[in-house]
Amino acid sequence: MARPVGMLTTGYIFWLFGSLGFLDNSVGSITLSWLIVLGVALGLYLSWRDRERILPWLRRYWRLIITAELVFAFLFIGWAIVRAYDPNLAGTEKPMEMAFLNAIRRSHNFPPNDPWMSGYAISYYYFGYVM
Repeated sequence: MARPVGMLTTGYIFWLFGSLGFLDNSVGSITLSWLIVLGVALGLYLSWRDRERILPWLRRYWRLIITAELVFAFLFIGWAIVRAYDPNLAGTEKPMEMAFLNAIRRSHNFPPNDPWMSGYAISYYYFGYVM
């Protein structure tokens, strides 16, 4: 659960602070959001009084943890390569999704401009595209 919660929290902080005008849409802002999540996680870990109870489990199952991480990385990179060779846009919602992704990527701040309605911003539902 740590990976999806960490990714969701980082994305939410980036989206929220960007929507409130504190961050711009850049790699530096994403890195800052990640550092905020990392700092809070480390603070929570260091203030956790019972953390020594997990250390024997980590020592016992470190091979399983490393194997699971390697399998995830291999499958993720493999699927990214498959999609890179077949970036097919034919389909129901894919042209709209590409328009939203490009609008978000090109926007300097949030909310990004709506590609279908000139002069208007994309509504609240673009958080999933930011992720």
